[in-house]
Amino acid sequence: MKTTVRKREWFDDESFWRELYLCMFPDERIAVADEQIEKVLALTKPTGNSVLDAEGVKLCPCKKRVFCDWS
Repeated sequence: MKTTVRKREWFDDESFWRELYLCMFPDERIAVADEQIEKVLALTKPTGNSVLDAEGVKLCPCKKRVFCDWS
């Protein structure tokens, strides 16, 4: 089986995440994630069992509600 090596991209740079983490994911944003998920679920009433979290902040609240198969 042949392994494909992809080109390194901006999000592969660990220093980027170390430097910008607190700007992108401040404590206040994480603190309200659970409440925001409750509101989103009440408004959308999803029928499936998976969600897309583009920013990653709401992954843990989603996991608590069995919407994510992430360990």
